[in-house]
Amino acid sequence: MKRTPQQRVDEHNQLAKALNAVEINRFMGGGMKEMPRHDPSASRNLSGVQFRHYPGDTTGAAHRLVARNSDNKVLGKMTWHGKTGRVQAIHVDPEYQGLGVATSLWERGHKLAEMGQSPAPKHSNERTMAGDEWASKVGGKLPRLDSASKKKNEERRKLLGK
Repeated sequence: MKRTPQQRVDEHNQLAKALNAVEINRFMGGGMKEMPRHDPSASRNLSGVQFRHYPGDTTGAAHRLVARNSDNKVLGKMTWHGKTGRVQAIHVDPEYQGLGVATSLWERGHKLAEMGQSPAPKHSNERTMAGDEWASKVGGKLPRLDSASKKKNEERRKLLGK
């Protein structure tokens, strides 16, 4: 029996949840939230995922790129400034984190820029701990963190014992 892309993603998520210990990896509202961590060595299959671009403009209106599965569920989204390209937000549904959704959004944003449909996304100097780790993984020029973000990230590291 042939599995749909969504069935393969769901099976991967179940396996990842079963194989991995729970890690505290989110800082939310002054408290910690436990989230299951995905196995980075597990296969990543994003076939069947649709990416839709909602264009911004050169006056600064944000570009938005949304990833949806075959059931039309939003897996992740990224917005970046229409003039500067600075990433304003990137989010992946916790159930789909670790599958390469954010990286695919980043790469597709750069493909749109190559086609002249948007400025290339650039990392922001206001990044959370998770955003900083992700930015380091996908590459590109990493601007120095602003002092407020740096201070918040140091506080988060202390709370996490890192």
